[in-house]
Amino acid sequence: MKLSRRTLLLLSLTAGCSGSGGPSTPTGILFALDWPDASRALPLAAKSVRVQIKQGSKVLATRIFLAGPDSEEQLTDLPFAVALTLEAVAYPTVEGTGAPLSSATIPFSLLQGKLERLTLSLTSVISTVVLSSVTDGAQTTLTATARDSAGSAVLTAPAQWEWSTSDSALGSLAPAGPTAVFTEAGFGVATLTAREKESGKSANLIRPICSGDPTPTPPQVASSPLSGTFGNVLAVGNGQFVVAHGSTLSCVESSGALVWQRALPTKIRYIMGHALGGFLGVYLESQNGIRIHRISDGAFFWQATQNFGREDMRSVSDTRLFGFQFGTEPPLLQGRELNTGTVLWSQPLSDDAQIVWADPTRILCYNSISGAYIAFGAERGTPLWEVRVPTGSLFAGAQTAVSGPLFYSMTGSELRALYFSNGARIWTVGTGGEQGYLTQDQRQLIVYSRTACSAHDPATGNTLWSRSGLRRVVGPLPNGDLVVLPQPAIPGCLPLQVLRPADGSVRWSNYLPTSPVPGDSFVTRVAGALICINLSGVTAQGGVTAQGTTPLFALDSATGQYIWGTRQYGPRAEQPPGALDASDKTLALIAESSTRIVLLH
Repeated sequence: MKLSRRTLLLLSLTAGCSGSGGPSTPTGILFALDWPDASRALPLAAKSVRVQIKQGSKVLATRIFLAGPDSEEQLTDLPFAVALTLEAVAYPTVEGTGAPLSSATIPFSLLQGKLERLTLSLTSVISTVVLSSVTDGAQTTLTATARDSAGSAVLTAPAQWEWSTSDSALGSLAPAGPTAVFTEAGFGVATLTAREKESGKSANLIRPICSGDPTPTPPQVASSPLSGTFGNVLAVGNGQFVVAHGSTLSCVESSGALVWQRALPTKIRYIMGHALGGFLGVYLESQNGIRIHRISDGAFFWQATQNFGREDMRSVSDTRLFGFQFGTEPPLLQGRELNTGTVLWSQPLSDDAQIVWADPTRILCYNSISGAYIAFGAERGTPLWEVRVPTGSLFAGAQTAVSGPLFYSMTGSELRALYFSNGARIWTVGTGGEQGYLTQDQRQLIVYSRTACSAHDPATGNTLWSRSGLRRVVGPLPNGDLVVLPQPAIPGCLPLQVLRPADGSVRWSNYLPTSPVPGDSFVTRVAGALICINLSGVTAQGGVTAQGTTPLFALDSATGQYIWGTRQYGPRAEQPPGALDASDKTLALIAESSTRIVLLH
C-alpha cells in the first residue's frame, strides 16, 4: 500500500489483519514513510527518521530510516501488550544524530496476531526564533537562528525562511535563507520579521531609520515680509503669532495673512503675553517702561514709565495685573488695573525677588539669593508672612488639592513642602534633582536633573518612582508627561521617550536623527503636537538657535507618531521665551531671517 504525499512531514503507521482462513498474522506494524520534496513546506533538512517502540522506559525496537524514495516498511516480532509508545524523531544526519528537527509521540496497544492502524504527523521542535543584526552605514545584516526549548540551535533548510518588513518605503530587504540584508532609505521605524515556515515561529527586529524625512511631502510654508530688525515671536493662540520687528508690532496668521499691525514710538526690545488677561507686555529699547497692548487687535492700553521686570508680570483675572517696577528705590511690587494701569497698591521688595505664583487672593514672591519667600494678599498687597529656605532653592509648584494647601521648594539635595497659610514646613526629603514641577492633576511632583528623574507624593514627599542613566531629561509637556532621551543604542538615531508621570512608564518612544555636530535637542508643544528640533547648535537663554539647516520634526504628543518633518528649516530656529501654552488651531513653528518670518504648518 502506497500513501499519498501530505502537506506535513508525515510518518504513517498502518496495520491490518489477513482474511479468515489465511496464514496467521504476525504481531508487528506495517507503515508507509513519505519524504518531503521541494514543493512542500516540510523539514527539508531531515536526512533520517529514528523510530522507537517503548514499553515504559524500556526500548523494544529501534530502527533508523534514511531519506530516499517513499517506501513501505514493517516492524514485526513485537510483543503483544498494552500501553506501548511509538516515538519518531527526524534528524539532520543519516546516523540519526544531531539536533532534532521534528518529533512525535503516540500511545498504542498490540494484541497477538493483530496490527493497529496509527497515523501521526511529525511536528517541529523549534520553539523560538532569534534575530541578530550588524549595522554598517545604511545596511543592516540580519541572521535568524531557530532554537529548541533547551536553547540549542536547530538545523533548517534555507527554503524554510521567509522575510518581511512592515514598511517597504523605509528600505529594501534582500533575503538569503536564514540571513537577509536590509538597506534603509527613509525615515521612521521599520519592523523586520523572519519566519521559519515549518514551525510557524517568527521573530521581529525594530530598526529605527534616520536617513530621510518622516513624510515625503513637507509641511506647507507661509511667509510674511517684515521691516526692521527682528525681535522675537510670541504664539498667542488660535493659530496666530505676534512678531516684534523694528518698531512695529504685527499679528500674523499661520497662513501668513496679517491680522493687525501697530507702529510704536521706538524699537521693540521684547514682548511677552498672558492668555488669561488677553494682553501683551511690550518693552521698548529707549524707554524705561512697558506698554500694554490687547492681543485681539493690538490696541494700546497704557504705559508705565518706570521699568517693569519683564519676567515678573502676572494677570490673575480679567481686570487685575501684578508686576515689579525696578526703576524705584526700593523696587516695588504693584497691583494695577489691567485696562487703565491705575495703581491699586505698592509694596517694597528686594532687587532679586520675583513673582513665582499668584491667584486672586495671594501673591507669592521669592528671592533665590536670600532664600526668602514672601506672601502678599492680592486685594490690598498686605504682607502675610515671610519664611526662609536654603539659598539657591527653586520654586517647584503649588498644590491646592491636599489640605493646606502647600507649595514646594527644592535645591539639588532636598525637596520641601510648606504651608501656604504661614510658610511652615510640613516635610523634607532628599533629592538629586535640579528642577521640578507639579503635574496638572496635582498627584505627582516630578523632580529631574540632566540624566535622572523621579516622582514624589505631593502630600508626603515619598518617592513614587525614579529613573537614572538617561542621556538627557528634556523637560515636561503641558499635560505633565516627561520627555527624556535614553542612552542611544542605534547608530545614526537618537531615541526619544515620553514618560507617564503616574508611574514613570514609557507612554511612547520614537527616534530622531543624531546631529552631525554634537548639540542639544529641543522639545516644545504647538497645537497638540510635539515639535522636536534636533539641533547641531547651541541652547541659548530664551530659545534655541542654530546655524545652517536645522532638521525639524512634528510628532503627535499622544502617540509619538510622525506628523511631518523637514531638513531644510531656514538659517535660524527659535522658540521664544514666555510663549503661551495656547491651543493653536494649526501646527506651526517659526523660522526667521532679518527680513522675513516663515511659518511651517
